[in-house]
Amino acid sequence: MINAYDLNSFDGTRIRYHIVGNGPNILVMANGHGATIDVWTRVFKHLPTQCTLITWDYRAQHGSDHGLRPPTVADHYGDLGAIVSHLGLDSFGLAGWSLGVQVALQAYRQHSHQVGAMALIHGVHGRLMSRVFDGRLAGLGKRLVSLFADYEPKLTSLYKPPLRELLKRPISQTFFDKIGFVRGGHKQFQDMAQEILELDLSTYLKVACAADDHATENWLHTIDVPVVMTVGSQDWLTPAKQITPAFAKLQDASLQHFDGTHFPLLEEPKRIAEILGRCAEMNAQSDRA
Repeated sequence: MINAYDLNSFDGTRIRYHIVGNGPNILVMANGHGATIDVWTRVFKHLPTQCTLITWDYRAQHGSDHGLRPPTVADHYGDLGAIVSHLGLDSFGLAGWSLGVQVALQAYRQHSHQVGAMALIHGVHGRLMSRVFDGRLAGLGKRLVSLFADYEPKLTSLYKPPLRELLKRPISQTFFDKIGFVRGGHKQFQDMAQEILELDLSTYLKVACAADDHATENWLHTIDVPVVMTVGSQDWLTPAKQITPAFAKLQDASLQHFDGTHFPLLEEPKRIAEILGRCAEMNAQSDRA
């Protein structure tokens, strides 16, 4: 069962957070950009009973309020800190998927004395727009995305209605499969795409552009806890070669390869649940528990 709660974050913005399970091993997870909690239901079915998983809706997305300005990675890990403080967590494992990898890495830097293990699932370690799609959005691509974000509110009535109709049709599931974007859980992916379409997409894109300013290379070597990192052989959103340089900088890391796309939570949910559960367990056994 997924239980939802609200809190006022560090700047007063209302944040919706979710708790799954009630075991003694605590894991805090940063979700993907725009992803819903429901996209994880396949994984949650396989979580070890000893695990309690805590995640949240990023500000300006789904159940959380917008805040006073377009959010940044700093706002996201600030909200994580507010949740940790609100719940009185002394120690927790830390995980992130997609953009959540950047959020989790930065959160570790702020909470290193409380975190005993990490799981970084199919993401990049910083400079988001320079690394997604194998760097094809760097430079001119980023400027075009930023330009579209500025004009998106004026274009909403033109592009959203036809996309809404397309995403309601079963053919959209076939389309996602044919282009190799996802290989399993097509209905869950379709539902998530529909939810993302209803977001403030101008803000959504501005967050992605701002994440290009977030860098971690200079301090990754200071992470001194076990880190499980995953990559997908067919993940063309965040290709493995974009994060494997970070793997070499970590003191205690293991790399797990998936034969799939950017969405292992839909394609191999049991294996992802095992990784998350193991991360929570390693933290519980660490000297920071």
